[in-house]
Amino acid sequence: MLIRGLLILLLAILGAGLLNIGLSEGVAPAVDTPPAIDESPDAGADIADAEDVLTHNIEAFMARDLDGVMADYADGAILITPDGSNVGKEAIRSVIAEAFTYGDQSEAPLTVTNVHSVGSLAYIMWDWAMPDGSVMQGSNTYVIEGGKITQESVSVFNTPQAEEADAEEGEGEAAGEDA
Repeated sequence: MLIRGLLILLLAILGAGLLNIGLSEGVAPAVDTPPAIDESPDAGADIADAEDVLTHNIEAFMARDLDGVMADYADGAILITPDGSNVGKEAIRSVIAEAFTYGDQSEAPLTVTNVHSVGSLAYIMWDWAMPDGSVMQGSNTYVIEGGKITQESVSVFNTPQAEEADAEEGEGEAAGEDA
């Protein structure tokens, strides 16, 4: 019984020591409870601003309005895509301009299928039909502060239709090689 009590005490001391080390190094301990929501009068304005920025950004993207999209980004914004990290408006502008080369909304319609936001954090899911008949699906996560997008990450994957189109294209090429 004494040994069990000492082991529990030792584990408690070690845990407290690790927690103290993490805090002194600026690492927050894992917490199961969500952070408190700011209910000050200004907090509601920030949430409304974030939703307005997100709505504007989606509408400008669908309209393929490059200047309109870029107006939503902070000067030092960060955009992370499967192809890498892009820091600053100029780098982000080139990524978005390249995306617009797929065609306008009538040629390559983008459909936002899901939107969630809490405070300065927003998340969307989307389907993007390409002119070749393939469909990309993906999601974006945004941090919106002071009325500007400061951070964004993009995840993209192809749907089965796109993979089938790729497979059929490959089969056609293989058949052409055999002939």
